[in-house]
Order: sequence, then C-alpha cells, then structure tokens
Amino acid sequence: MLLGIGASDKTKGETNMALVNPYATATKILSVSLLALAVSQANAGEPAKMKAGAVDITPSLNISESRSDNIYSSPNNEESSNILVINPGILAEIVHGDSLYSLNAELSDGTYSDGLAKDDDYTDYIIAADADIALNQSNKIMLGASISENHEDRGDGVTQGTTGFATPVEYDEDIYSAGYRLGNDDSMLSFELGAGRLDKEYTNFKALTAIRSYEKDDYGLTVYYKLAPKTDLLVEYNTASFEYDVAVSAAQNLDSDEDKILVGAVWEATGNTTGTVKLGQVDKEFDSASRDDFSGTIWLAQVDWTPSEQTSVSVYSTQEPKETSVGNGNFVDGTMTGASWTQGWTDSISTTVAFGTGDDDYDETNRSDDVTNYGISLDYEFRRWLSIGVAYDFDERDSNINAFDYERNIYSLNVSRH
Repeated sequence: MLLGIGASDKTKGETNMALVNPYATATKILSVSLLALAVSQANAGEPAKMKAGAVDITPSLNISESRSDNIYSSPNNEESSNILVINPGILAEIVHGDSLYSLNAELSDGTYSDGLAKDDDYTDYIIAADADIALNQSNKIMLGASISENHEDRGDGVTQGTTGFATPVEYDEDIYSAGYRLGNDDSMLSFELGAGRLDKEYTNFKALTAIRSYEKDDYGLTVYYKLAPKTDLLVEYNTASFEYDVAVSAAQNLDSDEDKILVGAVWEATGNTTGTVKLGQVDKEFDSASRDDFSGTIWLAQVDWTPSEQTSVSVYSTQEPKETSVGNGNFVDGTMTGASWTQGWTDSISTTVAFGTGDDDYDETNRSDDVTNYGISLDYEFRRWLSIGVAYDFDERDSNINAFDYERNIYSLNVSRH
C-alpha cells in the first residue's frame, strides 16, 4: 500500500522500544491512500495551530472516497464497493523548556456503499498520551499510553481465506510504555532503557477469535558509541514475552519468550541524508514442547535522502518474526523491502511513488506468501492547511495456498484539513 510500506525505525535520542510511542505504534490508517496524502504533506507548511494558554491545539480532518475492486481480499468472486472514510483528529501539545507533553484523539469512520458491503461499516478510535520529560541536558524520561478500538476488514487478519464472518472482526488494543535516556547527541556513550506492555483483545466472534488475544511485555536496552560527529554505533538487546489468553489445548499453546540482539549504526552523513542499519539474531522459545523453538537472522534498515526541499527518497528493508493471526503456524517470518519517492513540482503540487515487495513464511506449516504493493498519488495544496489528492494503490498476495491469494486495485480521492 502506498507509502505504508516504510520501515519505522529508531534513531539516537529515541528509546529502543517501539512501545514508548504508542500513538505511532497503535494508529491504523484505515484508507491506504491517506498514507500517501500524509507523506506528501511533508512538503507543506506547518499545520494550523490554535493557542489556548500554554497549549497548542491542532485539529485535523481527512476525508477519503475510494473504490476497491476486492474489499474481502478474495482469490475469486471479488466484491467491489465505494468506501467513504472520515478521519477527524485533534492534537494538544505543551512545550515546557526541552520537555513535550501531548494528548491525541483520532476517529476513523468507514462507510461502504454497495450491497452486502454495508455490513462492513466501522468506527474506530484511538486516544494517546505521551510525555518526553527532559530532566536536564543528559537525562530524559519518556512515558506513553494509548487505548484504541479497531477492526480487521473481512478477509484480513483472523479472517484471511475465510467467508464465514458476517461483519468485521473487532479488537481493543491498549499500549503502555516507559523509557529513560542517559546521554545526548554529543555524548561519547549514551544509554536507553525501555519497557512496554501491549494488550490486544478481540471482542466479537470470540468462539473463533479468543485464541488470538494476547499480552506482550517488552524490555530493552540500547548502547550508543559515537564514532564520528554524525555517526553512532549501537548495540541493542530486547526481550519480550507473549502470553495468549486462551489455548485450544496445552499442545497448541502459543505462549513464548523472544530475545533479540542487534548491532548497527545510526548516521547523518550530510545535512540531507540519514540512515539506520541493524543486523542481529532472534531466539524464540515456546512454552509448549510440541512447538519447535526458532533461531534466525533479523535486520532493520532505512535510509532517507532529501537532496532538496522538494525531493525526498526513502529505501528500507526488514526481516523479523511476527505473531500469526490465522492458521496453526508458530509465527510468521516476514521480510519486506521497498522504496518511495516524493517530489514537489511546484509550491502546491507534489507526487509520490512507492513500491514494496516481500514474503511471509508461516513457521511449521507449508504456507508461504509473496506480497507486492505499489502506488502513486498526486496532491495539490490549496492552502497551507488544505490539500486535495488522487491516488492509485495496488496490492497482491500470491500464496502457495490458493485460498489466500488476492489482487486489489484502489482508486481514491482525498481531502485533508491539516
């Protein structure tokens, strides 16, 4: 999907725990083309803010009307529908010295227009709070929390390859996190500690979905060594435990412990090039003796190049295990590689092109998927705070199990008040 394919990564000055920023982790953009619009706005001016004493308030509104030719991700007998997504939000921020406090609320309401697809209407929301507290130049505390109600489109997530669900699957996701940073950009050595908890609970069709609800506790440490003024080497260790609410049987228990260690570098080669590369090992040990433990290579890499204010290019690649949401596999060993290019042609007109390709291998099963997505968008900024855009997105899953194959084309018109 257009520009949703980038690998979110950490740089020095951020904790090694993704959970410390729950808003970035939990928010699900429900219209793929809105991602293109959001990125193209990188060339736009600052969002329109309102002042309420010490509080900066930034309202936003995204409206997307799209046409999908395969709303259920089906291998055949595809269903088409128009989808109207209204996505209002509000962000409140307080800057106090070098500290930042924020509260964000966002709603996503989707309405389908065609036939049985009207049963797929949804309303999701997220509320997130973050605090980056600078105790002094070299000591910083990061706190975060979010609560959200979400959905999975029929044919996605738990319902991949099935047709027996009358409405979308719904789930709640709560994320809590804390981090501490010792050091700053000029320190020879810097340290970051992180801890987080994710609680994902499916709330309907529980006879089928309860076995996919789980909690994840996550702890990590990253050590940075300054190699040059704009380059840091790093060593990162992360340990996580996954505890599922329900197991069909003791033998099918998916509870596990996961340890990762990575080495790499973070750099800013010039004023317009930044990058992060990490390579390491993951060990995943299951509580159930009937499931084979796993050990393998993981990596995360992203390079962003901005040669001018009008041009930005990103290239990324990731490989890491993911929890499986369907079938009897132990986990999903996923790899994804892609790139995006955003170009501002005038002060008001910009385009974005993106492409991604990868594979998902379901451990201890014979399922293997090849995934491809690409897209293009054209955006016009009427005002500093108002944009309109059109987009085309294509995504495909080619599986060795025919029930999981699909192709999908999405055409979108987007309006954004930012």
